[in-house]
Amino acid sequence: MRISARPGVSPHGASLAFASLDGPPEAVSARFREQFDKAAQSRDVAFSKPEAAQYRLRGYLTASPTQGGTRLACVLDVYDRQGRRVQRLTDEAGLKPDANPWDALDEKSLSALADRGAEDVAAFLSNTPEALAAAEKDSGVSVVAGQPKASEDKPKAAGVAQVR
Repeated sequence: MRISARPGVSPHGASLAFASLDGPPEAVSARFREQFDKAAQSRDVAFSKPEAAQYRLRGYLTASPTQGGTRLACVLDVYDRQGRRVQRLTDEAGLKPDANPWDALDEKSLSALADRGAEDVAAFLSNTPEALAAAEKDSGVSVVAGQPKASEDKPKAAGVAQVR
């Protein structure tokens, strides 16, 4: 089951640090990180230094031979500041057969996996308390209830969240 992004809420309010990526050879790791960073930034994910980030991401990639091909699996674990895992996101793809499973990984497959991972992470972050609070602060409307803040002079229609 995939997480749905909260409508009208940017993940930008919840900062993220990509802590590590375990499993693949260094060249594959660098390519995945580059693709993931690009895809996440296009979805308004705010990257931060690990010590300042509200969430940290640890990734794991595995490539294993299967009958008729190679199975590429990706696990992205999101941790809060206390080091508790708050979300696990998984994905996998089938690739053409190759003697070395990592050699079967082409740019298109790696990019698609990174893109789906970034989409899942951005969706998760858009549902965090930090992102909801930032959206509420920016819009002046409670994202959860759709009610105007008490301090506002002009009430807004209930059930409507403004997006800038």
